[in-house]
Amino acid sequence: MFGLQRIVATLLVAGRHRLELAALDVEEEVLRLGLLLAGMLAVAALATLSVAAAAALVVVAAWQAGPVAVLGGVLAVFLAATLFAWWRLRVALARKQPFLAGTLAELDSDARLLGPGP
Repeated sequence: MFGLQRIVATLLVAGRHRLELAALDVEEEVLRLGLLLAGMLAVAALATLSVAAAAALVVVAAWQAGPVAVLGGVLAVFLAATLFAWWRLRVALARKQPFLAGTLAELDSDARLLGPGP
């Protein structure tokens, strides 16, 4: 029976290595998607400039009504949007777990149950 446990332990170790290689492949794909994300960020930055130009248009158009109030309102809207986006990003980053952490932990648990490996 000891020989069978050793064979299974060896297979688990080999399977873990292959899974780690698969994880590396997936991470490379994630990096590629990161480049796409950078492109989307460029689009978002240009859209932000467009929104800023629209805000400037509102300020100029409503200048006679009260310049301080108009500028304060535009600032409040932008600040609220910035704080909301910052909060959402912090929440998302706090929830991130290592890639395939659960799967690798299960393989480690299986290997421990089967005893010492090769």
